[in-house]
Amino acid sequence: MLKAILIAFLSFLPIYAWLNILLERDPRKEPKIFILLTFLIGGATTILAIFVEKPLLFNFLPEELLDYARFDLYIIFTFIFAAIEEILKFTLPRATIFHVKSFDEPIDGMIYMGVAGLGFAFVENILFSLKADILNAIPIITVRGLSSNLLHLIASGIVGYSFILGILNNKRTIFYLGLLIASLLHTLYNLMVVDFKFYGFLLFMMIGALTILLFEIKIFNKKVLEKS
Repeated sequence: MLKAILIAFLSFLPIYAWLNILLERDPRKEPKIFILLTFLIGGATTILAIFVEKPLLFNFLPEELLDYARFDLYIIFTFIFAAIEEILKFTLPRATIFHVKSFDEPIDGMIYMGVAGLGFAFVENILFSLKADILNAIPIITVRGLSSNLLHLIASGIVGYSFILGILNNKRTIFYLGLLIASLLHTLYNLMVVDFKFYGFLLFMMIGALTILLFEIKIFNKKVLEKS
């Protein structure tokens, strides 16, 4: 019990930093209760994803994949699992938090989706870290705090951005394209973490993607405010 509490506390520290970076982009701050609710919904999505992915993992996963003998199949299944998580991370907030009164600006789609992504990452990091003893859990939390948290923030932000952009332009294909890009980024991350020598490049790439996303959020919000 003490180990779980300590891991949860340590896992939340980098999450809190990413949350602040994200929420500072919003000129009209959202109610804290809805931010918390969205974070919890994102965390619940992690558990839901496990229940959805487990049957696929044990009933449909080819035996050749278990020893990486078929790398093409490994890539396909990695993409399928990544897409499932991105779809679920969008579906729950879309069905709940997107309908509250405070969801009244285009930028809210990106903000709330980013928060949901961090909630997903928080629970996922805890589950990964609990498998190790506390000394080995700390490096896991540190590495995932920089990479996994960032991945889910960026991927969910892209989905939220494309969803709002699709509505404003009355083109649903924009949303599907954003969902595809987020799933491919998630897939690339999962493939690269298999070989740690690519971790530095992966981290550099994601920080660059985050910079572009946050800058785009600021410009996007400014344009919308000018039109209103």
